[in-house]
Amino acid sequence: IGTETSHDFVLLTSNGERMRIKADGNVGIGTSSPDNILHLESASNPYLQLEKVGTSSKVFVGNASGEAILESTGGAIKLKPNGRSDDFVLSTSGLLGIGTASPATKLHVSSSGDTIVRVTSADGNAAFLDLGDASDPDGGRIHYDTGSNLVFNTASSERLRIDSSGLVLVGLSSTLPSNNAKLQVAHTDGNADIIVHRAGNNANPPGLNS
Repeated sequence: IGTETSHDFVLLTSNGERMRIKADGNVGIGTSSPDNILHLESASNPYLQLEKVGTSSKVFVGNASGEAILESTGGAIKLKPNGRSDDFVLSTSGLLGIGTASPATKLHVSSSGDTIVRVTSADGNAAFLDLGDASDPDGGRIHYDTGSNLVFNTASSERLRIDSSGLVLVGLSSTLPSNNAKLQVAHTDGNADIIVHRAGNNANPPGLNS
């Protein structure tokens, strides 16, 4: 233990520096030049471990106007902004819950009122929601583009579009010439088919062809 001419307080073990309290009050563990009030540095395992046997471990972060609590209980990690209960929970199974302490899926969003999940992009850019598997991650896609069109893809191809005026286009990416019908359907073989099937009548459902 010693004090340097720079007025830093230094803790040494095995003739090596382990902790330093700078003259400005910053504390460094593994570093002699701490950049913050507490600065930990390690070339191999830069971990901070908080443990209390038999109950949860907590880290409080905040100021006079509020606080956030990072808590580990039974292996699950919880983040509670301003002391609210279970706003963000990462379970021991790797499931993330927002608004629920018991997430049932990889991402589980819950609310006592209306629940909204919002995806936005910068102005002039499109917003995408991709659905798929490892070999085809964007095979299914819901896409809101810069022209205010809502587009649905399957098998990586556009299948249905609702344009900015409310027209529904099936098999089309733009409206048919001189046609303002609210529903416009096209098929690759040149035929457009609309089948209206009444429940319980499986024999010969009525159809419309064009």
